[in-house]
Amino acid sequence: MDRKSFGEILMVRQGKGQRRWALPGGKVERFESLVHAVKREVKEETGLRIFQGQPVHFYDRFPSGNVTILFRVTLKKQEMPKRIRPTAEILGMEFKKSLPSKSTPSAKHFWNMMHPPQPPRV
Repeated sequence: MDRKSFGEILMVRQGKGQRRWALPGGKVERFESLVHAVKREVKEETGLRIFQGQPVHFYDRFPSGNVTILFRVTLKKQEMPKRIRPTAEILGMEFKKSLPSKSTPSAKHFWNMMHPPQPPRV
């Protein structure tokens, strides 16, 4: 989720393990569409409802065979994030202008896809 006008991306702080920053997401349930899975996971992790989603990038994880898909989504009714009650899975969420150093590998991968390095100015 991004706020284009501010160049910020919504990230969640994991409640387990190393408590890294990640993009909201999860697994697709059996017989569930990708779009429904995105809406469900965002709602479960942040309490926010999304209006629409568009896949913008993907990568596969060899040798597990898992495929991770990045969606750009729009919040319903310009809904802005509220403070969320920490759970075992998610400690909190914030819009970030830069990639936190303590981020998951997939968050780093997708952040770099969405924010490619700028060539040096001459």
